[in-house]
Amino acid sequence: CEKRLSLLAQADQLVAQALAQNNDLQTALARVREAQAQLDGTGAAGTPQLNATLGAQSGRSLGAFGPTHTRSVQPGLQASWELDVWGRLSQQNLAAGARLQASQADRDAVALNVAATTVQAYVGLRALQAQHAISESTLAAREQALQLARDQVRVGYISQLQQTQAQAELAAVQQQLEQLNWQIDKQLSTLNVLLGQAGGAAPAAGPRLQDLPLPPVPASLPSQLLERRPDIARAAALLAASDHQLQAQRAAFLPQVSLSASVGSL
Repeated sequence: CEKRLSLLAQADQLVAQALAQNNDLQTALARVREAQAQLDGTGAAGTPQLNATLGAQSGRSLGAFGPTHTRSVQPGLQASWELDVWGRLSQQNLAAGARLQASQADRDAVALNVAATTVQAYVGLRALQAQHAISESTLAAREQALQLARDQVRVGYISQLQQTQAQAELAAVQQQLEQLNWQIDKQLSTLNVLLGQAGGAAPAAGPRLQDLPLPPVPASLPSQLLERRPDIARAAALLAASDHQLQAQRAAFLPQVSLSASVGSL
């Protein structure tokens, strides 16, 4: 149980590092913040708007009694409020909220893809390392077999052909080890790219790949699980946003009612 937890903890740590360093996910997070700002701006359109102005003038003129200076300050305050009679503003607000949900689903899709790719790269690395360990054991056995064949040929117990076969089997294992070393380096490079680091060392040797627990798969799954897919949730949110935006565009053709008031002084 401790080995399983250690292997899962290492995988979770790599996934967390990949999520923190991924540029695509940072871009998706920025889009979520942008959509949130748009939603805040759309919601503010339905509240009373207050504008304050301040004007100042200064003049100089020459009169019968000499030059005179005039100064005037004109403060002003204007308030306006558009009544959402036909629901245009509320539909725009709903459309902005749906677009925010779509951007959040897009962020979740990117995060899910990064996490899945990182786990696949990590499991693939562990699998190659396991194959490498088996090939090293096989190499040791082939070297012993070749040494035994040479001793048997020297005393005339077996023919030279059997020694040649032992040499060929040893060479095949050595070639397989070279290929595994190249594949491990390539897999490690892929994992380092996902982690946002260049030339990083391989993860610390942990438990065997066989110790990785596999979750049980139920015989049947509810169809509602499809709604949890980020791509489907994003498509549904964009469709809802289009519907609300269409309703807002239709209401824009109707008369708009707004209340305004202004006050000022000289």
